[in-house]
Amino acid sequence: MGVFLLTEDIQCSVEMALKNKKIGYCGSAELYDEQPETFKQSWRQRERWAKGFLQVFKKDGKELTQKMFKRHSCWDMFSTIFPSIIIAFSFILGLIATLIITLSTDDLEVLSKMWKIVIGLFVYSYTPFFIIGLVTLLTEWKKIQVKPFKKIFYLFTFPLFMFTYVPISIVVFFKKVEWKPIEHKASFTLQEIENSSIVQNNITSADPVIEQDDEEVKEINI
Repeated sequence: MGVFLLTEDIQCSVEMALKNKKIGYCGSAELYDEQPETFKQSWRQRERWAKGFLQVFKKDGKELTQKMFKRHSCWDMFSTIFPSIIIAFSFILGLIATLIITLSTDDLEVLSKMWKIVIGLFVYSYTPFFIIGLVTLLTEWKKIQVKPFKKIFYLFTFPLFMFTYVPISIVVFFKKVEWKPIEHKASFTLQEIENSSIVQNNITSADPVIEQDDEEVKEINI
């Protein structure tokens, strides 16, 4: 791959698609990993993802665009990395338009319509994420290792969490993002993971573990 970017997995997938290499998929595979435990860590991780997508698009976007209508895998990868760019620019343009209209009029009827549009966009954006969360919750209920009331609570807050991708997608245009390890506070064997009762009983008492990547990451500045 030559230069390793901040999101090496997406980078690898894009380069495989460009070279017409087949990427296998196993629908029955189950993968286990630890996610960030704090919002700050999650924000930092998603900044890396968003910046990495921009890096990949800067590096391979031209070739990907040329081949996306000729090869399904290229279209698939293009539709994976490009939406974050659309989200960022659409939000900026929408915000500017809203501010201009709001500041340029004192017509209460116009302002009322603007608020209805804003509320409508919120509901329109919230609903798809809620449906995705609901389907995931219903199909994976037994595998989500938290108490039932938290499962329901997270169902309603999941769309709000996804909305934070908007400022993240904007921030990374102007911020230098570097790879930093995510602190993991638990360590389990596969047998412990498969036994939910063991996981629940030991989740607070496990020894801290820090995962580090030995490979150097070379960043392409945007």
